[in-house]
Amino acid sequence: MKKNSFQLELASKINDNLAGMSTIEATAEVFVTAFKSLKRPQREAVLERMLTDEELSEDLADTLALEARRHQPRQPFRQALKELKISL
Repeated sequence: MKKNSFQLELASKINDNLAGMSTIEATAEVFVTAFKSLKRPQREAVLERMLTDEELSEDLADTLALEARRHQPRQPFRQALKELKISL
């Protein structure tokens, strides 16, 4: 199968970015690069599908919550339980 110029350009961008990455990082880079190459209506359709998929939607919400708290000070587990008034 012959590759068109879009496919060749995308492959080139991906290859340039993959050097020295872990498999997980490389996979993420491939998906992000492909997503960014889409036109706006296509990106919106992908995001809409992700948000309407229950499992992916939960993953996105969890990731956003973790990222929002990334720079907050950490506290010991027992202290958090005490503040939440949870006893074991």
